[in-house]
Amino acid sequence: MKRPAGLYIHVPFCRSKCPYCDFVSGPASEETVARYMRSLKKELRYWSSEIGMKGVVFQSLYVGGGTPTAVAPEILSEILFEAFELFDWVDQAEATVEANPESVDKRGLEMFKKAGVNRISLGMQALSEKGLRVLGRLHDVNSSVRAFEIVRDLGFGSVSVDLIYGWPGQEISSWKKELESVISLGPDHISCYELTVERGTRLHKDLSRGRIALPEEDIILKMMDVTETELKAAGYVHYEISNYALPGKECVHNLGYWTAKPYVGVGVSAASFLPPLRMKQVDDLNSYIRNIESGNISPEFVEVLSRDKLFREAVVFGLRKVEGIDTGKMKQTWGDDPVEYYGDELKKLIDSGLMKFSSAGKSMLRLTKRGRRVSNFVFAQLV
Repeated sequence: MKRPAGLYIHVPFCRSKCPYCDFVSGPASEETVARYMRSLKKELRYWSSEIGMKGVVFQSLYVGGGTPTAVAPEILSEILFEAFELFDWVDQAEATVEANPESVDKRGLEMFKKAGVNRISLGMQALSEKGLRVLGRLHDVNSSVRAFEIVRDLGFGSVSVDLIYGWPGQEISSWKKELESVISLGPDHISCYELTVERGTRLHKDLSRGRIALPEEDIILKMMDVTETELKAAGYVHYEISNYALPGKECVHNLGYWTAKPYVGVGVSAASFLPPLRMKQVDDLNSYIRNIESGNISPEFVEVLSRDKLFREAVVFGLRKVEGIDTGKMKQTWGDDPVEYYGDELKKLIDSGLMKFSSAGKSMLRLTKRGRRVSNFVFAQLV
C-alpha cells in the first residue's frame, strides 16, 4: 500500500523583499525567472524517476514562495500540469497556490484552476493600513478585499488568509478589528502568525538599532487570547497552534507535516522527508540554477535520521495540533509509549501546567493553552 505524501514547490520570486522575511526569495530578472522555472521542471522529472516515488501517492500540492503569482500564470501553469502529470495522486488531492493581493489576477487564477488548483492561500498579512506599511507590504486594505472577492467568485474549493500580529505599534484593539474584518469576509481557513524576528532581516537590523520596538510580551499574550476567542466564536476550529479552519477545511498539506507524513520539496532551499531520509536543496538561487542546468539535480544535503530522532520529531510535530497526540497509536506505530519514553521530562511539563491528558481519557496528550503560548520551550525539552 502506498504512503500518502505531499509535494511542495518553491517559487522564490516577489516584487520586493518584506523586512521580516528570511525565506530564500526576492526580485529577479526575467532571464533568471525563466531559467529557474525550467530548472523546476528538470527537478520534478528527477524526483518522478526516483525509485522511492513508487511507494508514495501524493495527497497535496503546495506552491509557496516568495510570491508564486508574481510569475507569469502561463509559466506557473506549465509547472502545475507537469507536477500532476509526473506523479501518482489521490482523487480530489488538495492543491494550493499562495498569492499576494497585489498580484491576484482573474485570468491567471482561472488558468490555475484549470490546471487543478482548488485552494488559494492569500497573503493579506494585515487588514490595517498602518500594519501593511510597517510590514512593508505593497498592497492596501482595499486591494486585499478585492483580491479575496475575486478568488471567492471564481469558486475555488477553499480560500485561506494569512495574518501577522505583534508588529511594531500594533494595539490589541486594532488586532481585534482586523480579525473581525477578516471574519466578515468568510474565508475557509485563517492562519495567524506572531511576527518573529529573524537574524539578517531588515526588521532585525531596525530593532537592533532601536528604530522600532515590538509590543510587550503581555500585549502579545492578550492578542493570542483575542485570536482564539474571536475565531472560535465565529465557528473556526483551532486545530494547530497558528491555524484555524471551518470544519472540514483544515489544510491537508500542513497536516501532513504535523503527522510526520513523507513530503518532497522542489526548488531552491526546499526540504524533503522520505523516512529515514531528510534532504535539502542548496540555499543559493544562482547555485541552484547552475546545479540543475549542469545535471547536478540531487539535493545538496542528505541526512539519515535514527529511529529515536524520527520518534521524537513525530511527537513534537504532533503536539503542534491542538488535539495533541494519541499515545496509544504512537505506541502501536513506534513501539514506544511517549509517557514511558520521556518519563520525568514529560512529568515536569505536565506538573508545570504546560501539557495535559485529554479529559476524555488518558490516551490523548496535548499542550495546554499556557503550553501553546510557550510551545518552543516545550518542544525544546522533547526534541
